[in-house]
Amino acid sequence: MNDQTNIVTLAFSDQVRLSLVGELEPKVRELHLLFEKVPGFISADVVRHPGNEHMGYTVLLRFENEEARSGGRPTLKS
Repeated sequence: MNDQTNIVTLAFSDQVRLSLVGELEPKVRELHLLFEKVPGFISADVVRHPGNEHMGYTVLLRFENEEARSGGRPTLKS
């Protein structure tokens, strides 16, 4: 079993204009699928903060350890 004390959590936050949310959502799902292939990946969670003009996104990525976090770096297709 993995040692819970070594878990690495990364948090990213950004805002997206509401007019672009429809384009971003498929990329968020694609990114999650890519990270699932990285050895040592535990989970990805997306918190959405709706606003009047923007959607705020906070993405939390969890890895078993620092080595797993720095290993694979998936990229989105443009």
